[in-house]
Amino acid sequence: MLMGVASACGAEDPEGSETNVLPTQGDSEESSGTSASTTMSSMSMTSTTADTTAGDTDTELPLPVAYRFECIDIQQVGDADGTVFQASLLEDTWSSDIDDYKLNIIFEVVSRDAEASSGEVAIRSGIGTGVDDMCAEETSQSDVITVDYDPTLALWSPNEGDGTCSAPAESGVASGGSYTMTLGPDVIVYIYAQDTNGLTFNCTEDGAVPDAVPVRAVEAQLTASVDGSTAAGQLTGCLLSTEAEALCSCLGECNPQTMNEQCAGCPDGSVPLRSLLQGINPSKRCTDLMAADAFDLTIAFTATALPTVPTTCGG
Repeated sequence: MLMGVASACGAEDPEGSETNVLPTQGDSEESSGTSASTTMSSMSMTSTTADTTAGDTDTELPLPVAYRFECIDIQQVGDADGTVFQASLLEDTWSSDIDDYKLNIIFEVVSRDAEASSGEVAIRSGIGTGVDDMCAEETSQSDVITVDYDPTLALWSPNEGDGTCSAPAESGVASGGSYTMTLGPDVIVYIYAQDTNGLTFNCTEDGAVPDAVPVRAVEAQLTASVDGSTAAGQLTGCLLSTEAEALCSCLGECNPQTMNEQCAGCPDGSVPLRSLLQGINPSKRCTDLMAADAFDLTIAFTATALPTVPTTCGG
């Protein structure tokens, strides 16, 4: 399932397992970089009220607020668009995992300052059976990221009915403001997912690297609705070919009782993520940006605000 398939070295729920140690810059040419996955302490523990109004209304939104992706439309993978078989299969898999709360990509708005045209956001992956028991998987929690914020600008709107999730907003549409994030090629965002039985969906042989998909050079735009209850946007990032080769995933049910010695000792049925992209080539933009073979990954999305901001699992 790529970002959502039962594999992950047969690990149980991370609440009861040993935490992975994240790589530090200089570990290797392929994996070095500033990880965006470190534990956040107080940023998700309290709520404050925004000082600015949302768009053209007098509505004040409580912050922090966490938006869970609920619709994903894959628009590009490597040098291929979203119509290729692999992209369609991947999109169907992710959508199913999202519906079943096996894949929970969360975009948190921590704070914002309209006068300074800036905001603070964070990205993490959630674990839980639904919105009421969701917690944040520790290795997927990013640092707080400073972004551009415009309280009146509408960049994206939900696009219902044709499967594209979001579309550029029409001129003059009211919004709760837009956030624009641009991370450098040395910053990694880890996308983690796990099955309902506690098995993680991706697996790596390197115990110092999270069992999650590493996405680099993330660029994202998110526009909140006027009342702040929903959001729409677009996200793109880069996946190094070497990291795709080192990460194992599967498209069907993996067998956690039998190890696959051909895939870093991961459960039987798993294969390198790079093999699942067979027939798709690295793309020029990410390859130039990363100075190594890399795949663009672009998705359109819509998201819904969670009742509360998930705190760290086991915390």
